[in-house]
Amino acid sequence: MKTKLIYWVSPLFLLMILASGFVQAQNFPSMPIKLIVPYAPGGGTDISARLIAKYVSASLGQPVIIENKPGAGTILGTAYVAKAAPDGYTLVYGSITHTIAPALYKQRVPFDPIKDFTPITQIATFPFVLATTPSTNIQSIKGLIAEAKANPGKLNYASVGNGTGTHLSGEMFKLLTGTDLVHVPFAGSSPALLALLGKQVEIAVVDTPPAIPYIKEGSIRALAVTTAKRASVLPDIPTLAEAGVPGFEFTSWWGVMGPAGLPPLITKRLNEEFVKALAQPEVKTLLASFAADPVGNSPEEFGRILKQDTAKYEKLVKDAKIKIE
Repeated sequence: MKTKLIYWVSPLFLLMILASGFVQAQNFPSMPIKLIVPYAPGGGTDISARLIAKYVSASLGQPVIIENKPGAGTILGTAYVAKAAPDGYTLVYGSITHTIAPALYKQRVPFDPIKDFTPITQIATFPFVLATTPSTNIQSIKGLIAEAKANPGKLNYASVGNGTGTHLSGEMFKLLTGTDLVHVPFAGSSPALLALLGKQVEIAVVDTPPAIPYIKEGSIRALAVTTAKRASVLPDIPTLAEAGVPGFEFTSWWGVMGPAGLPPLITKRLNEEFVKALAQPEVKTLLASFAADPVGNSPEEFGRILKQDTAKYEKLVKDAKIKIE
């Protein structure tokens, strides 16, 4: 005969566990916090993380230590945080790649972008810019679409690398416009812009800040930005939706997350501190230099964005048949 064992847990014992967690959250933080940046030092993600961490450290009274863990297209550092203890002492300063990588590298991503993380706040959003040069005689997005349809497979577009937001933006453009452009990936915005200036490609989708000087001097022509709203640093440049591609929206971002199961009180405290840091004039100035708009939303709002973006890019990768070798 099989017997069932019934485990009885004292209500007092449960209260003691809950009380212990509450005290731990109330005393948070009691030691330094690691903020993992899954990129190499020196880039915009790293620079912005370090400045924001400085203000969060001062307010919390504990060091927020930046630890760079680049590798595997941000997967290495992000996976490290997914496996960390959910105590608020290990966080990740992630990017939109967090919601793109699982769709592109299914077999190589050892985490679920939603289930394995606790959203804390979205730091900032920023656009990419789609540009050409005066030598192409393409004056607008409608002109680009017409040229591409008249010459299928003959126009090249540069991105800042395979699997990046600029790459997916280009593929989204192709999908929504029914055009056939050839993707040419480069290792960053500078090489992509140099290829555009050198007439190796006709179009480029790049990060906005490095493109601005060329746009202002007239050596490249900005046709549109990828976000739903115009960029504050390029107010005269239309969005792709305004310029003739209805429904186009690709917004890049930075955000802070912890491992799944982060206690609500700790999540709330961290959210308050990071949002407070975003209000600092020095932080606002730095973000503006990256063409980024500060956000500082709630964990719930950021969580909704993570879910929407993950589903959106999963569908895009499937529909556009994007494959990364």
